[in-house]
Amino acid sequence: MSSILIVDDDAATQVRLAGLVREALDEAPASVRTAADLGQARALLEAERFDLALVDMQLPDGNGIELIGWIQSHAPQVQSVIVSAYAEEQLTFTALRAGAIGYLMKDRDDVELVVALRSLQRGGARSTR
Repeated sequence: MSSILIVDDDAATQVRLAGLVREALDEAPASVRTAADLGQARALLEAERFDLALVDMQLPDGNGIELIGWIQSHAPQVQSVIVSAYAEEQLTFTALRAGAIGYLMKDRDDVELVVALRSLQRGGARSTR
């Protein structure tokens, strides 16, 4: 994975996830970009090629599941993972049905998230619930 998009409206979470991605991947990604809402994310996805999108469930202009559905239609080469503070089983299934390959919980410690990201890199779907 050489190009990662982090979609989250919280700047501190963006920085945290970017650091965890860099730690988790065997080789540092060429690019880690961030977007704070659906509009910014779509614009970046149309302009650049990404391998992975880490998408927050709740965004100011919609929800991450909407974006994952959009990615499936407009940028199907991008693997999507929901990153959320909510551990609702129904949301997990909805995200997976929309095309997400995994579901990460923001409230987990950094070590656990790094392990989950490494699993995703190796091709495994992962949930940190």
